[in-house]
Amino acid sequence: MYDPQKISFTDLLRWFWQSHDPTQGMGQGNDRGTQYRSAAYYFDDEQRELVEASKAAYAAALSAQGISGPLTTEVGAAPTFYYAEDYHQQYLAKPGARPYCSAQPLEVDLPPFAAWAPAALAHHAPTLSRGFWAKHAPSPHCVIRSPNAPIALDSFAPDEATSATSADAAPVDLTEPDSVPNKPTTDDAPPAPAAAPAAAPAAKTGGFLGFLFGRRASRAPPPSVVAVAGPPATPAEPPAMPDELPVVGPESLMAAKAHGTSATPVQDELRWGCDWKTADRICNFNRHYAEHAGYFRSTDFMRDLFRAERDGEANVDFFDSNTGALLFTAPRGRGYQSFWKESVGHGWPSFRDAEVNWERVRCLPNGECVSVDGTHLGHNLPDSKGNRYCINLVSVAGRQAA
Repeated sequence: MYDPQKISFTDLLRWFWQSHDPTQGMGQGNDRGTQYRSAAYYFDDEQRELVEASKAAYAAALSAQGISGPLTTEVGAAPTFYYAEDYHQQYLAKPGARPYCSAQPLEVDLPPFAAWAPAALAHHAPTLSRGFWAKHAPSPHCVIRSPNAPIALDSFAPDEATSATSADAAPVDLTEPDSVPNKPTTDDAPPAPAAAPAAAPAAKTGGFLGFLFGRRASRAPPPSVVAVAGPPATPAEPPAMPDELPVVGPESLMAAKAHGTSATPVQDELRWGCDWKTADRICNFNRHYAEHAGYFRSTDFMRDLFRAERDGEANVDFFDSNTGALLFTAPRGRGYQSFWKESVGHGWPSFRDAEVNWERVRCLPNGECVSVDGTHLGHNLPDSKGNRYCINLVSVAGRQAA
């Protein structure tokens, strides 16, 4: 249900395409089955043309970003609509609701309306301003963080540019400037320290490796599993915790600085083989989007966790990709298996209160998790166990500051 006098069908399409992964077929995230499929239904020919044209444009946009796989979104005439029972309405706003969202946005915008819409349908031009999208654009687990109260659309000026969400904060240009350097090449990057070969320890039958590979854990690790160069582990004893968690910070932490929301670009050589360009974009020119779900599994992160547990290290430190400041230490109060299992289940490294360095990390009122230096880290997505900080690996892949 929507009022076409206040919001365009095109705005709904932009929200639709950007709020999930339309390439996953009969499912979304961990939820599988026909009831979780991507589908768009129209009520007239003009809506049909807009749906089909926007689908083609979004497919091209995904392809341009190197995202493979066809769009599996079902497009068809709208069938009879039935309202669900009252107890299903506004579920997340009800007391005791279980906050859960499997939506997995791909961090790719639908191209501008003029680039794909049929000329005869120009009267369906979008009406929502850039200010609205800057504050409310879809992001990972966006359903959980969306306000329950109606959004006042008239609070956004029609020509408002993307800016910080606080009225008294300086505008932040979230467009990457042409002067942002490319990731250093092999010729001009500092040489990576050689990884020392690890001696094969006594075989283990459980722990983190046992969780990953079951009975194969009894075998010695393959020669290709080597230590990832990084700082020494932090002692297992956690520091004193603040009385109230999370520690809330002001919006001004993310005000404009010399490099987006930060003073500097991300470090030249990130740990675990994290992509420099992705890290710089997410850390410094972004307030909503995240690395794709499961990104950390494509890096050396898993190997490093295995090495740490195998070598008897209590935990692993995570440093700000911009400044090298210590932000997280995990696992604390649990084992490697629990930390990994929770992170895999949600798609991003997931930390608990005791694993956060509260001298350097803050949560904004809307749930965004940031460093005190202006690095975007992720979001706080509480569950039945308490606060859970869902963090981009590329944001905490720095090397310890000297």
